[in-house]
Amino acid sequence: MDKLLGRIIVQEIKEALVQVAANRKVSFESLGFQYTNTSFVMKLEVSEIAPNGKAQTRERTMFETYASTFGLKATDIDKEFRVAGARYVITGLNPNARRFPIQEDRIPDGKGFKFTPDVVKAALEQAVKV
Repeated sequence: MDKLLGRIIVQEIKEALVQVAANRKVSFESLGFQYTNTSFVMKLEVSEIAPNGKAQTRERTMFETYASTFGLKATDIDKEFRVAGARYVITGLNPNARRFPIQEDRIPDGKGFKFTPDVVKAALEQAVKV
């Protein structure tokens, strides 16, 4: 088994889980996989869909719980801001990541990024002024 075959299988698994997600009102996210010559291990996160339609991921829950520890508000989740001209949306927090704990997705491509709390706070304050 090689990496390409593993990626193909992961994609097929994701496609097969679409109906389960719809039936159970959950979200599935592949957290990557490791492979050997004969097998692979896929990490899969299953999250409830909250009333607002967002997946209640571990990182989202951590943000809502620990935002104030980093000088942010729980309500800052899903807020948009700009850094160096690019737009981002806050998606979660990893309290164990000391340097870059705040997690964001870049708009419009959805690529994940991590910023310091100070960068996010300053960007959110700037967004309010505009």
